[in-house]
Amino acid sequence: MVESAILDVGQRDGERRPAWHEVYILGALRGLSFGGDVMAETAILLILVKHGAAGYAVMALLLAAAVPPALLAPIAGAVSDRLDSRLIITVVASQQALCCFAMVVWPKPIVLIGLSVLLSAGLAFTHPVLAGLPRSMVGAKNVPRASSISQTCGMAGMIAAPALAGVLTTSFGVRKRGAGNPGRPRRSGLPR
Repeated sequence: MVESAILDVGQRDGERRPAWHEVYILGALRGLSFGGDVMAETAILLILVKHGAAGYAVMALLLAAAVPPALLAPIAGAVSDRLDSRLIITVVASQQALCCFAMVVWPKPIVLIGLSVLLSAGLAFTHPVLAGLPRSMVGAKNVPRASSISQTCGMAGMIAAPALAGVLTTSFGVRKRGAGNPGRPRRSGLPR
């Protein structure tokens, strides 16, 4: 099923020409995906801490980010074997975009933590797909090189994400709509 996700390029006598440009595109997407998840969790963590959230809220957020991928890994692997990778990536990306939008609209600690569970659950489903695609792109003998390119991009995204989250959170913060002077919105309604 995963092989159906990539267009067949240059087949000759049953052999597929390695599509290295696809590997680099996959790497960039993996970096954005992994970095986006880490950036969202870091930004939420910084906002919770800035507004004086208790240690339990911080612990709940960290668990919300770490536990779903571990618990959903067996299910996610089976799903990635049975469904088209384009469908999985599209559904998960849409779900994660809706979660991020909901986080902006309802910045309450319990909502942020609950939506963090959904964000990290999405990572559980995309990880097996992203890990399986290099083989279909470049063939079995090039998998180590293709996987290392993809993983390097993913790790680069994860390394850059906390710094970017800090800069964005410091620069823009979280604003609460409809309160106070419309020209100068108040900071979030999170407890101080």
